Amino acid sequence: MIPLRGVMVGREHQLLRAVNFILDLSMEESNGILFIWAPPGIGKTRLVIEVDRSIPERDFIFIEGSNAAGSAPFTEFLEKWFDQNPAAAPEQNLDAFGSIWEGLILTLSIGLPGECRDLRREMEKVRPYIEYTLGLNLDKESIAFRLEPAQRAEKINHALMTFFDVLALQDPSVIVLENVQWFSREDLLTAKRIIESTAGAGRVFIVTGRPDEDGNSPYFPDTASYVRIDTLPLDGLPQASIKSFVEEFGIGAPEEKLLEFLWDRAGGVPLFLEQAVDYLSETGSIESGGGKLKLAAPHTEKPVSIREMFISRMLLMSDSFRRVAMAASVLGGGFRRSEIEAMVPSESVDDCLRTGMEKHIFDMEGSSGSFSHILFREWISEMIPVSELREFHLKAGRILEKESESYASPSRLERISDHYLFGGDNGKAASFMELAAEAYAEVFDNRAASRLYRKLIPMLDEPEKTNTELKLSDVYKNAGLLNKGIELLSATLERIHGCPPVDVYCEALVMLKLGAYMSSSGMLAEGEEMLLNCLAVFQESGDIDNQALAVMQLGLAVRSAGRIDEAIDLVERSIDLARKSGKPNLICAALYWSAITYRQTGNYQKMKECTEEQVELAERSGIIKSIIMGYDNLMRVHIYNRDYEAAEEVHEKLRCAAEKTANWAALSTATSKLGIIHIRKGEWGSATECFEKCVSLTEKTGNLRAKCAALGNLAHVSIEMEDLGSALKYSTELIDTASTIGFRTGLMSGYSRMGYIFSLRGDYESALDCIQTQIEHAEYLQD
Repeated sequence: MIPLRGVMVGREHQLLRAVNFILDLSMEESNGILFIWAPPGIGKTRLVIEVDRSIPERDFIFIEGSNAAGSAPFTEFLEKWFDQNPAAAPEQNLDAFGSIWEGLILTLSIGLPGECRDLRREMEKVRPYIEYTLGLNLDKESIAFRLEPAQRAEKINHALMTFFDVLALQDPSVIVLENVQWFSREDLLTAKRIIESTAGAGRVFIVTGRPDEDGNSPYFPDTASYVRIDTLPLDGLPQASIKSFVEEFGIGAPEEKLLEFLWDRAGGVPLFLEQAVDYLSETGSIESGGGKLKLAAPHTEKPVSIREMFISRMLLMSDSFRRVAMAASVLGGGFRRSEIEAMVPSESVDDCLRTGMEKHIFDMEGSSGSFSHILFREWISEMIPVSELREFHLKAGRILEKESESYASPSRLERISDHYLFGGDNGKAASFMELAAEAYAEVFDNRAASRLYRKLIPMLDEPEKTNTELKLSDVYKNAGLLNKGIELLSATLERIHGCPPVDVYCEALVMLKLGAYMSSSGMLAEGEEMLLNCLAVFQESGDIDNQALAVMQLGLAVRSAGRIDEAIDLVERSIDLARKSGKPNLICAALYWSAITYRQTGNYQKMKECTEEQVELAERSGIIKSIIMGYDNLMRVHIYNRDYEAAEEVHEKLRCAAEKTANWAALSTATSKLGIIHIRKGEWGSATECFEKCVSLTEKTGNLRAKCAALGNLAHVSIEMEDLGSALKYSTELIDTASTIGFRTGLMSGYSRMGYIFSLRGDYESALDCIQTQIEHAEYLQD
C-alpha cells in the first residue's frame, strides 16, 4: 500500500491552493466552499485527507454520498456522530445520544453569552426532531409525530442547521461533502442552508464529486454572495510523474518497461496505479536487479485491465475476507460493522480482524484502504454468485427494515425496497417502493416521487396499476407537468379499453383526472367531453363525491372556454353536491373554485363571500391546505379592491401558515401576490425580490409552471425599470422553461413580453415574429 503522501506526487500545487483557501477563510472568519471535481480514482478523497493533515488545527467532518438507493447522507452522519448502534437495545442508543447531546449543550456555556444562550434554547426546541430522525423518539403523541410530513421535514432541516451552528461554535472545522453527485436535491438544499448560516465562526465546506459523461460538474445550488467559492479541478497524473509515484513505495526505481506497462494499464489515475503495483508485487511479477525494478515476465502475460487485476487480487484473498467484502459491497457506503456481522458468520469478521484486513472494509471516513472505493465495491458485487447476491440483498433489506421500525425517511424506504427487489422479493419491494414514493410526494420531492412511481407501475397488476398511475399523475400536476399527466393517463385509458371487459367505474376515475388536465392545458373540447362522460357514470352509480368533483372540473372547463354564465351554474351546482356529501374538504374545494369563477366575472363581493365561508369551514375542520388556499383568494380580493393594507395582513397569515406546514407551493403563491402588491405600488425593487424568491422556491417544489409565472413577472418589472437586458434574459428563460413542459400559456406570456422588448429597441421585424408566435399559441388555446 502506497504511503498517503505518495499520492501527492504531481499534486503539490493543488494541495497548496486548497490549504491556502481554507487558511484565508479562517483569517477572515468567512464562509466558503472549495469544489473538487474529478473522475473516479483520480484522488479527490486522498487530496482532502492530505489537506486535513496539513491543517491540524481544523477538524475535518466527512459526510459521504452513496449510490445506494435512498442514501441519506445527513442521517447517516448523525448516526455516527451520536454513536448509534442498530444492533443495540433502544435504551442503549438513547443513553449514547443523551450523553453526547448534553456534551454539546455544555459547550454552549463556554462561548459568547448572548449567541450561546439563544442556541441553547434553539437546541432544546430541535431535540425532538433529531431524536425522531435517529428513530429514538417512539412517542406517537410527540410533536414530531403529529406534524404533517412536509412540516416535519422542514423542522428536521432546521434542526440540522442548528446542530451545525453549534459545531461552528466549537473547534474550527471543515465539513467535507463527498460524492455530491449522489446527494438528493433536498440534501443539497440542506447543505446550502448550513453553508449560508452566519452563526458562530466562519464555516468552510469542501465539496467533491464526479463530472457526468459529458464533463458537466455535479449540480450544486447557488449560494449567497458572501460565500466565497473556489473550484479545484483534478486531472490524471502526467506520464513523467509515474516514476516518482512508484518510487514512493520505497522498493526501488522502476525501469522504462515497467513504467510503460503501468502507463498502459492505469494511465495517470492514482487509484489504478496503486492497484497495478500492488498486483505486481503480490504475484511476484516485479523483480529487482541492477538497482532497478523490472517486470519478472513478459508484460503481455499480465491482465489487460485494472478490473482484471483487482479480481485476481480478490481471488487470492481468504474466503472469509471475500464474504465480508461482498456483504460490504451490497450494503454500500456508510455501513456499520454490526450490519456486516448480521449478514455473514461472525467467525468471518473475526478472521478479517485477526489478519489485519479490517482497514480495507471498516474505515468509513475517507478511507485510504483500496477495497473501500466505490469502483471496487461495484466490481466485488459483480463477483458474487447470483444466488448469494440475492441472499445478501434479502438480509440487507431485513436489517434495514428492522432498524426503521420506529421511523423511516423516504430515502431509507427506497433503500429497503431496492434490497428486496434485488433479492427477488418483488412483493415487499413494491410495498416499500410505494411507501417511499408517497413519502417523497408528501414532502414535495416530486422528482423522486415520480421516479419511484414510474419504477413501480410495471411491477403491478390491475387495479393497482391504474391506481398508481393516478397517483403519478397527481405528482406531475403538482410539478406543473400537465402534459406528462395527459400523456400518462391517455395511455392508461387506451390500456383499459384494450382489456375487455372494461371496468367502467375505473375508466371514469381516469377520465375525471384526464379531463381536468386537458382543460387546464387548453384542450377544452376534449376535456369537456371526458368530464361529461365520467359524470354520467358517477350519476348512474350514485357516487355523490365524484359527481361533485366532476361538476366542479366541468365548471372550470367551460369557464376557460369563455362560457361564464354556464360556469357559474356548474360551480354552484358543485357546491350543492358537496354539501350533500357532507365532506368538509369537498365543500371547501367547491367554494374555492366558485370564488375563482366569480373573480372572472368581476363579482368580487361574491368571491369574498365564498372565500370567507371556505376559510371559516376549513379552520373549523382543521383542513390546513384549504385554509391556505382561502387566504390566497382573500389576498386576491383585497388586491382587486386596491385595499393593499388588508392584502398585506392576509399575506402575513398566509406566509405563517405556509412556513409552519412547509408548504412551499403556498409560500411561493403568497410571495408572488406580495410582489403584485409591490408592482401596484410602483415598488419595483421589492417586487423583484419577491419574484426572485418565487423562482428559488421552485427548487423545492419542482413546479415549473410556477417558475414560468415568476419569470414573467420578473420580465414585466424589468421592463418597468427600463432594464431591457434583464427583461430579455427573463423572457428567454420563461420561453425555454415553458417549452420544456409544453406550457402554452407560459409561451404566450414569454413571446408577448419579448415582442414588446424588441419593439422598444426598434427591432420591429423580430417583434412581429414574436407576436405571430404568440397568436399561434393563443389560437391553439382558443384564447
